[in-house]
Amino acid sequence: MEKHLSLSPKQMLVALDGQLPAELMERGGRVETLLAEYQRRGNIVSWSSLGQVLNNRGVQAEVLNSLQQSLAGKRPSEEVRGALQEKGFAPEAFGPFLDSLAGLSHAAPVDESEALDHLGRSPAGRGGAPSDQRQRQLPSASLH
Repeated sequence: MEKHLSLSPKQMLVALDGQLPAELMERGGRVETLLAEYQRRGNIVSWSSLGQVLNNRGVQAEVLNSLQQSLAGKRPSEEVRGALQEKGFAPEAFGPFLDSLAGLSHAAPVDESEALDHLGRSPAGRGGAPSDQRQRQLPSASLH
């Protein structure tokens, strides 16, 4: 159920409830389309949404394909490790990042549940994830 929660005269929050992350992302995409049109017409100044942070599987596949093509034959993890050492940094402190770079050539798109779980475990996601099993997506818009 979509709810319009007025937080201030210049801001609106739209909450979408649902059980499946894929369903929420699809519904959120429809809200994003409306918000983009409202912004184009000058009805709102700006908007933000989880869909601007998390790509669906199709977009992930396009991005990964492009990255994998541009990195073909290269070793980004080793290059970054060398640059870190050259600048006096301890590469061990960047271990997870370097491991991710090393695995980029084998990376594959993930479903929305996994992406949301990963975001929830990140520093950006701590403190905002719902504690129950329902997922929640909160697009917001700033009005004139």
